[in-house]
Amino acid sequence: MTKYEHELAAFEGSALDTQAAVRDSALSDRQWWAAHEPLLAKVFDPARFPLAARVGRAAGEAHQGMYDPEHAFTFGLRRILDGLARLGEPG
Repeated sequence: MTKYEHELAAFEGSALDTQAAVRDSALSDRQWWAAHEPLLAKVFDPARFPLAARVGRAAGEAHQGMYDPEHAFTFGLRRILDGLARLGEPG
């Protein structure tokens, strides 16, 4: 979690293939989180990882779940296209 907290800090202040996970586990995203929440509550300390807690809470509220595959795809595609566009700019 310390590594994850550090990685999230790079994105503070800025705005799995779910189908395979559902197929492999036979659980929806919502069902998976409900099944694993008790264990996660035991091992995750929001006081120690406040940024991860805030990001998780905000993502859950924004996407009515912990993960929105369409948003993740769109976000990632935009970053890739932005990067390719910058490569074509005169330097």
